[in-house]
Amino acid sequence: MNVKIRLLGDPLLRIKAEEVTFPLDEQTKDGIASIKDTLYEFKAEKGFGRAIAAPQIGILKRIIGFDLGGGFFCMINPVIKYQDEKGNQHCVDIFDRSLSELIQHEYDHLDGILAIDRATDKQSIIYRSVYDSNREYFIRQTDKSYDLDLDGHEIRLTIADADDALLIHKLQKEAFLSLLDKYKDHETNPACEPLEKVLKRINMLSTDYYIITKDTLPVGGIRIDKKTDNRYRISPVFIIPEFWGQGTGGKVLKMIEEIYNDASVFMLDTILQEQGTCRFYENLGFVKTGRTQNINEDMTLVDYEKEVIRTRTTFPFA
Repeated sequence: MNVKIRLLGDPLLRIKAEEVTFPLDEQTKDGIASIKDTLYEFKAEKGFGRAIAAPQIGILKRIIGFDLGGGFFCMINPVIKYQDEKGNQHCVDIFDRSLSELIQHEYDHLDGILAIDRATDKQSIIYRSVYDSNREYFIRQTDKSYDLDLDGHEIRLTIADADDALLIHKLQKEAFLSLLDKYKDHETNPACEPLEKVLKRINMLSTDYYIITKDTLPVGGIRIDKKTDNRYRISPVFIIPEFWGQGTGGKVLKMIEEIYNDASVFMLDTILQEQGTCRFYENLGFVKTGRTQNINEDMTLVDYEKEVIRTRTTFPFA
């Protein structure tokens, strides 16, 4: 290509583009021509491509070039009017979902926003070539964070970020407080953990920390820590007392198995003296490893593992 397409990591992609003034000067007209040429050259080489924003080729102007099948056209100084209750801008509903997402993506480029900024979690970005090699497989993976319990209530897992640390800390304290009162394990009980420790766990690269919601109401949390050899440690997992005994915990753990479908083993520990909790994990296929840790004279932690046996399927990845 005659014009270089800027790649992830190029600082220019993070700069907000300037509005175009009218009438168009020769430099802007040349820029539009470059946008058009680059779009068609990219499509000829890669076999796909419907749009490109000016900043992607180093032109810091609010211009987006399109060809949706009817020829080239461009948007100059586009404005998205609709905002949700959080102030986030969205494309209006007159477009179908695919086109709306395309416009939103290209519009984001004008403000220095990249696709990785919109990712819902650490597993949401893959190479297009990998996606194209087996679209049906990846489509099935796109919403494993959502399910319904036996009563039809919506259960959802949402990846937490630093802004959620205070909520997780509050839910965790509420969930574990009765065990703290019973066993007096002040050194190890999650109810005693400082907010800073929760924040540190959220920010760990090896960790995914989810907020558990039931019909949009936050009811607990679960942290998944990836170890070696596709082994995943679950610690902590908790539901606030108001929602105990409703099947939410079991549903969440099954959802985690679907999300982390590369896992060979899931690991966790619980209190040996809490026989009901032990039976809960055992009914889900977890087995005691024989490893225990005495916390005090009234309380012992016992380790569990669940080996995951899956039917191997070969996907035609390029």
